[in-house]
Amino acid sequence: MEHTSPIVVGVSRRTGSPEAVRWAVAEARMRNTTVLAVTAWRGPRPPTAPAGRPPAILPHEEAFAEEEQRLATELAAQFGGDLAGTPITFSLRRGKAAAVLLEAAVGAQLLVLDSPRSGNASTLGKSLIAPKVVFSAPCPVVLMPPNRPA
Repeated sequence: MEHTSPIVVGVSRRTGSPEAVRWAVAEARMRNTTVLAVTAWRGPRPPTAPAGRPPAILPHEEAFAEEEQRLATELAAQFGGDLAGTPITFSLRRGKAAAVLLEAAVGAQLLVLDSPRSGNASTLGKSLIAPKVVFSAPCPVVLMPPNRPA
C-alpha cells in the first residue's frame, strides 16, 4: 500500500538534524512514502527607502538562493548513500520555524522534529520550537530524544 502524503521532517540550519532525518527516512521506507525535509529561513530585513517604502530590489533573494543551495548540498553530503532509494525533497521556506513546520505538516502523515539542543529541562525556554508545534500540529508529531552519552 502506497501513501501519497509525505513524512515531514524539520531540519535545523545549525545541526542538519541528522537523527530526525534518518528516523524519518527509515519510517518512510516502512510506510512506502516520501520525505519532505523542511528548513525555515528568515532573511535580513530589507532597508527602507525614502518615505518608508521597501526597496525596488530585495537583496536577500540572492542570500536565500545561496542558503538553499548550501543546505541542499549539506543534506546530500551528510547522508550520501543513506538516502538512496528513498524519495526525499528538501525545501527552504521563508518564515518563523514553528509557522513553517505547521504549514508543511498540513496533509502529512507525520511531523518529525529533532530533540532540543539541550536535554536539560531547566534550560527550556520560549525559543524552543517543539512546544509551539506539538499542540498545534495537524498530524502526529515525533520528537526525537536527546543524545545522551553512554
